[in-house]
Amino acid sequence: GPWNDIKNGMLNFVNQRPFFYRRHIMQELGPSDTSRVTLDVNDFSMGFVKINTIDINESTHGVNPSQVYPWDGVYFHDLAVALQAKPRPGYKFVRWDGINDTNQVIYVFITGDTSFTAIFEPGPIPFNDNIFINEVASSNSSFIADPYGEYDDWVELYNPHGLDVDISGYYVSDKSNNPTKYKLPNSPKLVVPAGGYLLLWADDQPGQGPEHLPFKLSQSGESFTLYRPDGQSKVDGIDFGFIPTNQSYGRNGDGNATWVTYLIPTPNAENKVITSVENHNRNIPNRGVYPNPVGDMLRFSRLGSGSLHDLMGRTILEFNNTQDLDVSTLQNGVYIILFNDGDKHKIIKR
Repeated sequence: GPWNDIKNGMLNFVNQRPFFYRRHIMQELGPSDTSRVTLDVNDFSMGFVKINTIDINESTHGVNPSQVYPWDGVYFHDLAVALQAKPRPGYKFVRWDGINDTNQVIYVFITGDTSFTAIFEPGPIPFNDNIFINEVASSNSSFIADPYGEYDDWVELYNPHGLDVDISGYYVSDKSNNPTKYKLPNSPKLVVPAGGYLLLWADDQPGQGPEHLPFKLSQSGESFTLYRPDGQSKVDGIDFGFIPTNQSYGRNGDGNATWVTYLIPTPNAENKVITSVENHNRNIPNRGVYPNPVGDMLRFSRLGSGSLHDLMGRTILEFNNTQDLDVSTLQNGVYIILFNDGDKHKIIKR
């Protein structure tokens, strides 16, 4: 019937179009002919081949995922064709069979039907860069200052592994629809130490150093992601909501899957709720504690007894019935003062 005639005509048009399209290009742009290129691999579980801009793997449009190789396509003469062997994690490229070329990327000019086979073999176990976005602060007005003395938004990364992880060339973003928003520069300052932490300052001031990002975080909530240099492999990401000023949103223990709000953030330190601070009675009016930040001597507006703690909850010193506290021997950083009457204060030692 008429419908079948129309359908058959459309199928014939689709089948014939590549031939006429290639002939038109040869007539208008000059390639002398076309030939068929066949690609193969010795073991598809070890790797695959990229030809020009197309990765020939199980995700390639029109390919049977259960039988990807051998694969073939028609290419013009007189134009260089790029071939790239792409080993999977845990494997390495050895050579192109037949031409015995060991370069992972080669450029070939096609003069007739030809084939290329990429040879892979087991390689070293890939380096583990699965670090964590560990803690986020989107409104920091007085808790921790950057090296320039400015109170900026920050993101803490945590490396649980036994080797340092250099994130130079990785991508960070605060937009889930644009994961490659900013590529981190190459710098030794962007190494997350083994078992340690790295703070990235989301201050929209990249000129202040490689750990400073060209955007700020929204206090009302957004996302933060970390991608590998290929711009496609996600290392970690977090969506967060509103975070109160001078508080943070972090994993409930370093690397833990659950997240909690920290009334007392723990930048560059273990994610740990300082319960002694959280449980103190907040109904007693605060006394003044100044200057803050402090250099050598801290002064209270009224007498008090209590103790001073670091962000790990450890007691650094105790004091009794005084209005003056000598902190000259403390290392620079953030501390918590707990008074016996329930008053508490955060101080910054510089």
